[in-house]
Amino acid sequence: LWQYAAPKSTPLQGTWSQCSVAPTASFDHASVAILDSSNQLVIYAMGGVGSNNQALDMSNLYRFTPDLSSVTCSGRWETLSLHGTSAPSPRRGHSIVSLSPTQILLYGGASANGQRVDSDLWLLDLSAMSWSQLNPGDSHSPGARWGHTMVRVGSNVVVAFGYGSLDTSQPAPSNVGVYDLQQLKWSDSY
Repeated sequence: LWQYAAPKSTPLQGTWSQCSVAPTASFDHASVAILDSSNQLVIYAMGGVGSNNQALDMSNLYRFTPDLSSVTCSGRWETLSLHGTSAPSPRRGHSIVSLSPTQILLYGGASANGQRVDSDLWLLDLSAMSWSQLNPGDSHSPGARWGHTMVRVGSNVVVAFGYGSLDTSQPAPSNVGVYDLQQLKWSDSY
């Protein structure tokens, strides 16, 4: 994890500093920054491929709490174990977004070797430290993809782009999936 400190008057003349090393080295993981219930910035990271070339278990969550009073990057990492028997399969290239200070939504991803590309939708409840699978998909979902983009727009989550297989010369279908967080269903338009 690195931090870029940008002076307000000359933002392009800032400096980079490395934070403490994450508990597990990985690539192709997903991360999201959230203001928690006490208004403290925290960064959550999950999944990805570890140093053994295997996808990391999704029942582990990594949380970084930065010390924002420092000009250089400092803070602490924690490994959090999730409860329950239900969790997404190990994966890489998935996307996550924050829905609230206690909820993270996950979509898609792929197995480490690319043999499986996912189209599932999961909710992580940080207050219960457990996963639950949501609408598994229908004809309006964006379909299986990894390396995609997911953003929250009001009461919707929009999923687009990415790849449909590990062959990065084959992009995912060009459709856009819009998940309505109130109706809990997919549509293919916004």
